[in-house]
Amino acid sequence: MATSHIRKKPSFDSRHMAKKLDTMLDSVIQRGIYVVQQNPEGYYTVSNINNSQVAVEWIPSKKQAQAVCSNLNSRRYMPGRERLREASLKFRRYSRLSNDCIQYIHVLDNTDDTVLRMAITARLQHARAVLEQITRSLASLM
Repeated sequence: MATSHIRKKPSFDSRHMAKKLDTMLDSVIQRGIYVVQQNPEGYYTVSNINNSQVAVEWIPSKKQAQAVCSNLNSRRYMPGRERLREASLKFRRYSRLSNDCIQYIHVLDNTDDTVLRMAITARLQHARAVLEQITRSLASLM
């Protein structure tokens, strides 16, 4: 018996497959699709394409923004607006403190006054400690 096909092709229900694909598409649409955009101030934002709303803003680096974006895209549930707003506020504070640290280092490099140097050193240490705390809290939040 010479036949071109030895195995029988598996049968599947095309209606059932269409329903499965439809429910999968609906879940993706409800979850949202997030992308990274750069705003005019030079910071990055993560926006939802479906409704054109900004989810998280004031992210200082593109790498951090892409990490947040991939985290939001991979989740099975939509984080609440409070968590996203809290993340935006923490990123804003992080960027402000990192700019302060740059300014403090510049002052330390260019000053000869010992009292000013001690005060700026204390501020720099405090800012770095707060930056570490914000980094840990963002890692647990996102």
